[in-house]
Amino acid sequence: EQYDSAFVYLNRGIPSDNYYAKTNAYMKLSEMAMRLGKQNEALEYETLYTIYKDSMKLVEQPVEVVSSLKDVLYRQSTERYESFLTRYRFCLLLFVLLFIITIYFFLQRRRKRKKEIARLVDKRQLLYKSIEAIKKELEEKKLEIKEIQQHCECLESDVNSKVQLDSCLNELLEQYHSMQEDLERRLVERDEEVRRLRNLNLKFILMSSPIYQMLIALCEYNKLNPDGMKKITNDEWVILLHEIDMASLGFVERLSTEYEYLLEEDIRFCCLVRLDFKYADIAYLWGCTSAAVYKRSWSVLEKMGLNKDKKVKLVDILRKV
Repeated sequence: EQYDSAFVYLNRGIPSDNYYAKTNAYMKLSEMAMRLGKQNEALEYETLYTIYKDSMKLVEQPVEVVSSLKDVLYRQSTERYESFLTRYRFCLLLFVLLFIITIYFFLQRRRKRKKEIARLVDKRQLLYKSIEAIKKELEEKKLEIKEIQQHCECLESDVNSKVQLDSCLNELLEQYHSMQEDLERRLVERDEEVRRLRNLNLKFILMSSPIYQMLIALCEYNKLNPDGMKKITNDEWVILLHEIDMASLGFVERLSTEYEYLLEEDIRFCCLVRLDFKYADIAYLWGCTSAAVYKRSWSVLEKMGLNKDKKVKLVDILRKV
């Protein structure tokens, strides 16, 4: 009865699609048939067990192949990812280094430019002082020479005194001519330094000044607050024009002299253009529309007598002033 129950249980597993269940069922049935002395049934079950066992191995092989292939693909993808990650890190590091180097060289160049500007400005000031000192000395020498000449005219009878005065006069004249040559040389040197300073970018010279930073802040404020725009005050205009005049060696004065029909508002507008502000930014600083700024530009060109030439740009004209 126990074997009958086992036979029934094992026979239920035979219709299963699972080769593992069938193989195990035929193996158990073969063992039970052998114990019961049913040799033919045992042999039949043994044969079926062998068949399904071989089939089970055939089924396992593709699974192993697929599993191995998955492992290979996973390793390859992992290696590719690690390789990509390494290259990405290298490129990122290289980009950061290049960025840092670029910033460093930019700051170094800017620092050198500032030092060069400061040196040129100091040299110009020293030249102006030395020129003024030489001019003053020349005037003093000129007065001394004049006094000696007048004294010589009064001492025609006194030969010895006249000879001494003539010697002193000649010495003063030599000093006077030497100082004149020195003055001419320094004037040439001054003009050369002035030309070098004029060739420098005015915006670069003034960009670190408080008044220029105020213009930048005012422009940004008006962009964010179009309904409550602020304007440059008269005191700020005075400071700005003075700073521009100092940095450009008299740009405002030269502009008003060369183009005498320009009004005060035109001069102020030209100063903003000379600082390389875009017309859109000037509109925010001026508290008006871009159309009004372009109209002002055409008006200034017309007052300069250049309105007929449509190719002329105001900023190019101002850079030559």
